Amino acid sequence: MNYSNLFRSKKESDDEGIPRTYYSCPMHPEINKEKPGMCPVCGMNLVEIKKRVSTHDEHMPHNKHEGHDTASFLKKFWISLFLTIPIFFYSEMASMLGVGADKFPGYQYVLLLVGSFIFFYAGSIFLTSAYRELKAKMPGMMTLIALAISVAYFYSVFSILSGMMHDLLFEVSSLITIMLLGHWIEMKSVQGAQGALDELAKLLPDKAE
Repeated sequence: MNYSNLFRSKKESDDEGIPRTYYSCPMHPEINKEKPGMCPVCGMNLVEIKKRVSTHDEHMPHNKHEGHDTASFLKKFWISLFLTIPIFFYSEMASMLGVGADKFPGYQYVLLLVGSFIFFYAGSIFLTSAYRELKAKMPGMMTLIALAISVAYFYSVFSILSGMMHDLLFEVSSLITIMLLGHWIEMKSVQGAQGALDELAKLLPDKAE
């Protein structure tokens, strides 16, 4: 009996592609398995994909600039947090707490530019992941996050450009920032657990005596 297979996914042979129906991670599309389960990188449930992908495509190197690795989550978190701070001081919450900054003509348009950068740059991870969930007809947590930030952002755009001058930019940016931090912590935990399993697998003999 090969004990190491208990902790390692079965590898495809060079002349075989991924089955037409396989399971992939919405956040890590390079993770492909024959059976449903959890992503070994972030712990999300794998979604069913009905498409044949060649083995060559499966083993293509992952582009770390797509925002699907822990380093990108952490980088986007710090950038989003840094840009959320000035938005906070012009929010209604800051005014209620008595720490609001002095407003200047056109300040909401400046905040809209900053908020738009946070939405499209830092929030793109959730938008692309939600697209993959919807494409697989299995909406999940990423779909909910993308829906929440999209509704709040586009409402803010309409409100500011139409002259209503009421926005939810702080709510959008703070939600994106918190979700980025939460997913980074979750991914680090899953990777730590996976590393422990890999080390345990090394201690097992390849074959039973």
